[in-house]
Amino acid sequence: MLLTGPLQSWGGPVPAVYERPTDTMPSLSGVVGIIANALGRFRAEPISDIASGAELAVRADRPGSLLRDFHTVGTPGRYAMASSTGKHLKHPVVTDRYYLSDAAFLVVYTPPPDGMPAVDVFEALLNPSRPLYLGRRSCPPSERVAVTVLAGEQPVEEVFSQAKLLRSTRSAQGMIPQTLSDVDYYAATDDDSEATVPVLIEMTAPAGSNPLRATVRKDVPKTFDPRRLYHLDRHVITKTLSIPVDACVGRGRKAIEALYESLGAAP
Repeated sequence: MLLTGPLQSWGGPVPAVYERPTDTMPSLSGVVGIIANALGRFRAEPISDIASGAELAVRADRPGSLLRDFHTVGTPGRYAMASSTGKHLKHPVVTDRYYLSDAAFLVVYTPPPDGMPAVDVFEALLNPSRPLYLGRRSCPPSERVAVTVLAGEQPVEEVFSQAKLLRSTRSAQGMIPQTLSDVDYYAATDDDSEATVPVLIEMTAPAGSNPLRATVRKDVPKTFDPRRLYHLDRHVITKTLSIPVDACVGRGRKAIEALYESLGAAP
């Protein structure tokens, strides 16, 4: 899956009532939500066939910039917010919402062993029942979400290493690292005379791996029913891959085509 767009937001722990943060990487809950939406499922419908036991790996092609969006909630009168005592507030409530701007992520989603087949998930993403969005409804994708179905037991790190990288590394002069947003996406480095770029990946910890080497993300959804919404833990490991500079294809239509071609998929 390719998750890229002007804005995207992936939930995360909420530090305050009127603050909506975003994680730096897409979550399993967010990706399962995209799939459930593509399948046309309603929030109260079961999702165990696409969530329970599913695995996720993410490569940050462009990490993006953190964007803070200022909001107010409620207006005096009929739509006023209620206080803890039940009285209507005289003024709107300020709320902050955070997004990732100009980010691009390559995602490998593995369905549950006894769940929906990968080809069915792929077909749903190709022909979604409803418009898809990247975490929030205000964040439509700028490219097709479905890329290809990977057959066999190819390691995720191998997939990420062979796929072209949607990142620019150097200017036309070949000296200054290019940045496509407010964040420097890691300057190219020289390693044993071969120029490489470090790329961050995050993946579900393989079965049998040392749990002490993993972090815990509470992003395995049991249901999206708002009346009983809760998530289970997922053990995640973070790594850095060194990818050759010549694998960086920048952005735009030609870059997307190069990414698809490197994965053996049709643009």
